[in-house]
Amino acid sequence: MENTILNDPLFQNLSPLKKAVIAELMEKAANTPLDKAFPLLLKANATLNKQGEAFTTAERNLLITELTKKLSPEERRKIAALLKLL
Repeated sequence: MENTILNDPLFQNLSPLKKAVIAELMEKAANTPLDKAFPLLLKANATLNKQGEAFTTAERNLLITELTKKLSPEERRKIAALLKLL
């Protein structure tokens, strides 16, 4: 993972489980179309939930930002609008 988001200050104090789940998510999501990447995020969240953990809103938002960074500005606006509905 180049320039990994795990280096972000938000992720400095994560549990080992969260770090492993995020690392696996980012590895699988690399060069993956967005329609395939979001199910990976949902699966990562389910994995954490089974272990009694969950992403915080800030962690989730940073992950979504990372997953959508290669999109055009218009595509990012559409995703942002969809996320507001959730």
